[in-house]
Amino acid sequence: MLCFRRADIVENEKLVTPTRRSKQSILHRLDAEVNRELTAAHNQDVKRALFLGTGESGKSTVFKQMRINHGDHFTQFEKVQFSKLIWADTLRSMRGLVYLAETRNLKVPAKLHDSYQTLLGLDVTRGVIVQSETDPDARRFLEQHVPPSPGGKPDPLSPSMSTISEEDMRPRCTHPKYMKATREQIAQAVYLLWTEWPELRELSMPAILESNGPYFFAKILEYSRPDYQASAADIVNARLKTTGIVETTFDIRGSKLAVIDVGGQRIERTKWVHCFDDVTCVLFVVAVSEFDLTLREDDQVNRLEESLEVFDQCVNSKWLHDKPVTLFLNKMDILESKLAYCSFKKHHPNFQGDEQNPEQVVDYIEGLFRARMKSQGAAYRGLYTHRTCATDIKSMKFVVEAVTDMVFVKNMQWAGLV
Repeated sequence: MLCFRRADIVENEKLVTPTRRSKQSILHRLDAEVNRELTAAHNQDVKRALFLGTGESGKSTVFKQMRINHGDHFTQFEKVQFSKLIWADTLRSMRGLVYLAETRNLKVPAKLHDSYQTLLGLDVTRGVIVQSETDPDARRFLEQHVPPSPGGKPDPLSPSMSTISEEDMRPRCTHPKYMKATREQIAQAVYLLWTEWPELRELSMPAILESNGPYFFAKILEYSRPDYQASAADIVNARLKTTGIVETTFDIRGSKLAVIDVGGQRIERTKWVHCFDDVTCVLFVVAVSEFDLTLREDDQVNRLEESLEVFDQCVNSKWLHDKPVTLFLNKMDILESKLAYCSFKKHHPNFQGDEQNPEQVVDYIEGLFRARMKSQGAAYRGLYTHRTCATDIKSMKFVVEAVTDMVFVKNMQWAGLV
């Protein structure tokens, strides 16, 4: 504990009353010592950054990028399990496209007949994929993270995928040649269908863009190798639904930052309030490319409108109303591609700009979020925005560093250290 007292200076063994200059010097030294102690105490505190956002916004992808950039590398177990997840999800995605081609009577090029039949011979129902992994850890991982098909309900990812159900993932070709294809033969079939059939790519583009399909189809031959282990880029691109609450603590420049990721689906949001205590800042992720999509839980609700409502309720709540907020305007790359064939004004008629210009569209979306944020008189509150492609490791490195700096600077402002 620091004790403040009147300073006496001993000079020539006599008590001498300090001069005005010496008093100032003593006060400066005391101030410096107080600041050192406060800074040391501040550095021992754990700052808490809370990730929020609706389902499929890319929130968990940003979270994974923070792990990579702060040296929390993925474990061997995680790499192995992600390898299984990526293989399963890639097969299901291509099988969905093949089913779509079949229902649309798309003519299969003769050179791709065997590849097409190989995919039709697969049983890629979720249960079979999960059961095929004999390792109990792998089964649990796949049960939790392999996304189920909509079960006959319209798939909001794309109207063109609306009829695909779990039943449609069962084999549709019973010839032994195709039903007993090896892993390498299956991978070759997926690769050829994607690279040699442009009509299939064009037909499937809306849904595949959202699921990072092109990235995985291009690397499917690598995934078929027995020794394949998921790379950091593979893991970042993998679609992984967060369930429950995931917390990771990073050591950054002598301080600790706890980052909390919570599930974004409606059923998961009841758990959010338990994470609101002692939060330093909020990191909210919105997928700007989903302006035309509806929720998986409710196909009558637009995803962007849902994000706005959730943002409003969270950042203006009694727990978070005075906390700084970083808004990730995510999936910029997908938005840019989507605007070439999808009208933004159709879904958001109040927009007055150029709907072919992604920057103007995102300016409008950012304005919608800013309008929802109330200051509540907080002296240091702010809304910081970043336009991101969360799967781009290089560009996200800069964003993650900027966000981390903001967390520590804002916390020091509250402590009165800056």
